[in-house]
This record gives sequence, structure tokens and C-alpha cells, in this order.
Amino acid sequence: MGVDTIEDVLTHLGIKSTLNREGKLVRTIDVINSAHPDDQPLTAYFDEKLSKWKFDKHNPREEFPNQHQPRDVRDPSRDEASIAEVAVTHVPPTSRLDNKQWTDALPASPHTDFFRSRNWAATPIGACHTWPYALRLYAHMLFVDSRAAAIFWGKEKTAMYNEHMLPLIGSLHPLLMSQELKSVVPAMVEILEPTMHAVEKSQMGLTISKIELPMERHGYVEESWWDGSFSPLKDDQGQFGGTFSSWVEVTRTVLRDRATALLHKLGPSPRFDTNSSNVWQHIHTAFTEHPRDITMAIIYGAENAGSDQNTMHLKHTIGLNTAHTVAPATINVSHTTRHIHAAS
Repeated sequence: MGVDTIEDVLTHLGIKSTLNREGKLVRTIDVINSAHPDDQPLTAYFDEKLSKWKFDKHNPREEFPNQHQPRDVRDPSRDEASIAEVAVTHVPPTSRLDNKQWTDALPASPHTDFFRSRNWAATPIGACHTWPYALRLYAHMLFVDSRAAAIFWGKEKTAMYNEHMLPLIGSLHPLLMSQELKSVVPAMVEILEPTMHAVEKSQMGLTISKIELPMERHGYVEESWWDGSFSPLKDDQGQFGGTFSSWVEVTRTVLRDRATALLHKLGPSPRFDTNSSNVWQHIHTAFTEHPRDITMAIIYGAENAGSDQNTMHLKHTIGLNTAHTVAPATINVSHTTRHIHAAS
């Protein structure tokens, strides 16, 4: 049926169709009390949410009593196209995230400007104005989050992250934004992919502690440790859409705990006394168990009591060949001390 035919049928049934000030279509019907036919008719309007007619004390057509009365849909000067235009363009969106310029609602900062400047149309998830509502909402949550956080969306795990991630990811910025994770940091994919797969499979969040992620932040690759939280994200159809992750760096804690453990290992052992040569083996063993903290060491010791205490003998080396020139078999401590004083 055409619009006019439908409206003719509705009018024949006593149903009035009007547009309110917002351009929203409202249908009403006047109902007469059969017991008191001379009384003022009651007006009912159709509640779309309940799919039922409903009486109300006020007329829904007068939602804006200070404005003029809405125009009749059947106004002959208005064709079908103009009616459709009112329905689409005159109704304000329920959320700023609904319109094409939804990224304007993000917090103003150089980082969000950078986010908007990326060529998202060339990525697997497409231009921002085509994103599903769910992803728009997640992106807004990402950029207002006070934690370092990132979203990896879709099968390709296309990345986006907030500005709190910048001091943490170092040289990965700006390359990582809008790119597939595996194309920028394949090594990180090997570390994170099992966790992301588990989140997708279980549809439940996971928290893992002390993940090692090598980072280049000061011109060299360094070890860094993180506590990470991973949560599944749904798309508009309720299916798995991606992963939301937030991070807290715990590198200092890990290094401190390792140093403390090394000091405990260097403590006295019941296997030897202070005069035993086993002490040097004990120190060497403790050091070799911490290769990241003790990358090189040259261990000298004096012989037993009564021997020449000015001569130190090479006991062990770490990271060096025992025949290396910087690790002679013996060192005369008194000569070395006099040399140091003369140089100072």
C-alpha cells in the first residue's frame, strides 16, 4: 500500500496520525464513553514499546506545549519523500555515538586527534563512521580509561590504545595504532595469543601476572614485566568481537624480588665454614642462577690462613673465558692498591 492508502484506512478507523515537534509519528484515537456519550471523548495513543493503546492525562501530540501544534501527516503539500526525511533527520539521535561524527564525543587530546587521523578505512574494521555501535562504545570507554589500555578488534586483532599506553609501549607507537598486532610485534602475538584465544573460547575475563614483554623504550631492548587483564567484547550481534586489555607494569617489583632472592642465596651455607674454599663455589653457583642480574663476574679469593694474603687467586668467572686478559690467574692486592693511590 502507498502512504496515502494507509492513512485513508487509518482515518476511516478513526485513527489520527500527526508528527510531534521532534518529527516523531504519533497515532491517536478518540474514545467515547458509551455510558455518557455526551461527555468529552478520551484520547488514547499508541505506545510502540508496549504495542498497545494507552490512555494518558496529557495528549502526546502536545509534548511541547509552548510550541505550535504538530503538522498533520496527511498535509497534501508534503509528499512521501518529505515525510521520510522528517522521520530520519528531524529525530535527534539517542546518543552522540549514533551519528557519523561520533568520534567528536571522544575526550579532546592530541592522542585522540591522532586516533582520528589514522586511515581506518584501509584497515579490516573499516572507516570509523561504519563501525558497529558496540565498537564505538568500547572505543569511548578506552579513551576515558585512566589505566593503560588497548582494544584488539576482530580476527586480525586490529589495535587501538589510549594515551596512557604511550610511555609503556615506547617505539611501538605510532606504528601499532590501527594495525594488526602480528604485523607490528609478532613476538608479542606469540606471548598474548594463547590468553586471547582462551578469553574468546571461554567468553570470560582473565588476569595474568608477570608477563614478560620485551620493549624498546630507551634506544635498546629491555626486559619488562606486566600484570594484564583481558576481557571479551561482544559485537552488535552478540558474538565475540575482540579483546579489551588493561595493563600495570611490575618490572621494578620483579627486579627487586630477584635481587632479594640473590642476597638470600649468598647468605651463609651450612655446607662450609668461612675458611672453606667451598665458599667461592657457593658464590659462583648463586650468581649463575641469576644470569640476567649477574651477566659477568670475576671472583678472586685469598688462600688459606697463613699464606700470602696480598695475593688473590682467580676462583671463578662468569661471562668470560678463564684465560681472558682481564682475568689473570693472580692479582697482587698491595701492588694494585698502591697503583690506585698513585693514580688518585
